[in-house]
Amino acid sequence: MENEKFIQSINYNNEFYLITIENYKSILYLYSFDKEKNIIKNTIDLTNEIFLNSRGHKDNLYNIIKYTSGSPSLNYNLVVNKIDEKNPNSIEITSKKVKLYQKGNTVLLTLDYNKDYTQIIHIDLKDYSHFFQTITKPFYEISTSNKKTNSFINGKNLYMIAATKKKFIFTINNLKSGELIKSYSSKIEEPILFKNSPIIQDGGIYNNYREMEKTKKYLRKITSGNIGLSVYKFKDDYQITLGASKKITHAPIMVGMPMAGVPIGTFGAATMTFNSTVFAFNSYSNTLSTFIICRFDNKFNHIKGDVKKNAFDKINDFKKGEISYTIGESIFKYKDYYIRGNYTESTNEYKLQKFKD
Repeated sequence: MENEKFIQSINYNNEFYLITIENYKSILYLYSFDKEKNIIKNTIDLTNEIFLNSRGHKDNLYNIIKYTSGSPSLNYNLVVNKIDEKNPNSIEITSKKVKLYQKGNTVLLTLDYNKDYTQIIHIDLKDYSHFFQTITKPFYEISTSNKKTNSFINGKNLYMIAATKKKFIFTINNLKSGELIKSYSSKIEEPILFKNSPIIQDGGIYNNYREMEKTKKYLRKITSGNIGLSVYKFKDDYQITLGASKKITHAPIMVGMPMAGVPIGTFGAATMTFNSTVFAFNSYSNTLSTFIICRFDNKFNHIKGDVKKNAFDKINDFKKGEISYTIGESIFKYKDYYIRGNYTESTNEYKLQKFKD
């Protein structure tokens, strides 16, 4: 339909869904297909919920997503990044202000356009009921013009970061109740005692790598970029990346595929990502970010020691040592490890290689 815009695609119980939103309204539609391949339109009416824009004023969900996606006109779809929390996700992905997660039969849409609150829409794919919550962010008492904030979901918890040019804090809250579990903070004149890596600036077109010492530089970088955090369950520990990204020019691996017969209007420049692991790896490998990495145990107590390399790090290290030119790279997760596939033209071989955290 011409009055809807595409947001994202998901898969549940081996069934494919398209998610759209009605123009200038707070109404979502989930398109599914029955056994005869007929299209079923399911409505999630969020009209009565209070969505907050960057100034704290009530707005419709369409506008919230539009302003955060940077879509210039009605001819563009409002594609929201789909997060797979089981992958190592780069700050470039997680610093987005609207993110979509899927946990079994539940779809979660997080909204961080407002700097004082994280708002979360929970949608049950079994009966299309919804639950809406608003959780207060750290540094609520500080003026919105003087801070940057964002959030990330992993497991049963909501992680939030807030920063000014003089201090920053990140918190772990129970996702269901909003109750605070743990918090860590540091000020401009203090060393960051809970980090396990240097302050790193890495990535970009020229793959520049720099290490910094002063908290002051870290705060200046993360408050001038797109702030975010990423949480990765690494065996028995958590590795949490805190930082910010800056936009660079690169070509993420995506697949664009218009769905014939599905009434959602033109796709314009929008793309759907069917392999979230490839998308996460490509962004992980091509991000210009300033960040620190911190390690915590299952109770979120800080653990001393070096940062461990995850599977994505090991794939990147392996690629640097490759001599032959390869094409057609694909990466997917199977059980508890990752498979990288690629084709070598000189030997006419397609190889599958296994990588583990």
